[in-house]
Amino acid sequence: MSTRTLHPVATCALILAGIAVASPFALTSCGKAAPDAGRSDAKAAAAAWRLELDPKAEGHFGIIRTPWHPKTNQAYEAITVFRPGKRDAHEYQEHFKQDHSVLEGEYDVSINGMVLEKVPVKAGHASVIQLGALHSLAEYATQLPICDLNDREVARIQGGEVISLPVGTYHVRVGTRMVDAVIQDGQLTDF
Repeated sequence: MSTRTLHPVATCALILAGIAVASPFALTSCGKAAPDAGRSDAKAAAAAWRLELDPKAEGHFGIIRTPWHPKTNQAYEAITVFRPGKRDAHEYQEHFKQDHSVLEGEYDVSINGMVLEKVPVKAGHASVIQLGALHSLAEYATQLPICDLNDREVARIQGGEVISLPVGTYHVRVGTRMVDAVIQDGQLTDF
């Protein structure tokens, strides 16, 4: 028996027509994720990183690896690591580096303002954050707010600049509109 995943628009059309649909999407309205279906969702978050054995991680330490896109401006290569749910004080903060040695455990990791929750760090392993980049094609004087799926601003990008972000869909505020931008692993997305 084969299983098919319905496109969110098709799912919405069926729901609006009064037909019950078993769907992997948590939808509040056509194409919009439910407020709790963000990065903290285990299925969505699992796609944002992967664990790999790494001999450079020694003792009780693991590595959080951020493979910044090569076209990213250094001002847009920031990581802050927090204990889960405790964002009043950070465990680690750095700019520019790709490898970040931290004690094994579970962390909330902020990449340029976008938080990935409960990222596992294991001794002897690297937790590789899957990153892509967003390139603003706007004029330099234009700043574009980048928002998560709940329309909370996570970063701003200056026109002509490139920012690294975890994989996923973001809303970019242009005037009064929100426009989707999809970030894929290792890819540069022009906007």
